[in-house]
Amino acid sequence: MDRVPSKDIERMMAFINHEADEKIKEMKIKATQEYNTEKARIIKEETFRIENGFVMKQKEIEKKRVMAENSLINTYKQRYLEEKVKILDEIYNEALSICSKEPLNPSLIAQCTEKISGEFVVYCNKKDKKVVLSEYKNAEVREMVSEGVGGVILCSKDCSTIVDNSFASRLETVKSSFEAEINKIIFRYSEQLTLFLSVWIWSSFFIG
Repeated sequence: MDRVPSKDIERMMAFINHEADEKIKEMKIKATQEYNTEKARIIKEETFRIENGFVMKQKEIEKKRVMAENSLINTYKQRYLEEKVKILDEIYNEALSICSKEPLNPSLIAQCTEKISGEFVVYCNKKDKKVVLSEYKNAEVREMVSEGVGGVILCSKDCSTIVDNSFASRLETVKSSFEAEINKIIFRYSEQLTLFLSVWIWSSFFIG
């Protein structure tokens, strides 16, 4: 067998080494690319998970904030309505107190007699009996229950007809007929006040 010249061997070794180096370079480049791709994928997934978790947390916090705000506003509105009722009751009671001190106007009796026929019984305050008897000398007069406050109530003898012209009844009629107008007069600044307090509640609770 012929001996291969040393120069040929050197060239072959150089070629093999060169090819090996190229393969190693290719493997390094491919490994680096795969590493960077996998790294980018992991970073992207983790970033999305963190951001998504943050968004969900933000939504949860916002939901709780809105619920707390609505609860506060509803509580305030309920208390405000309760205070309105209390104020109106105080005003009506004061009006009744003033009415109870006023003498009976005979026209109240006349209004009742227009709606009743036959004999009747007149209910009024003790202090107003003289006024009733001065208008109807033969009338049967009885004392009105304290809830009536004043005015008169006429009841037919057979109890088939009752005409209530007591101060309490008349005031109740005013309340039911003009409630909206009365509220507007007494609470004309209520909407602005409600808005102001709602903003104040929100700012003091959630900002302060």
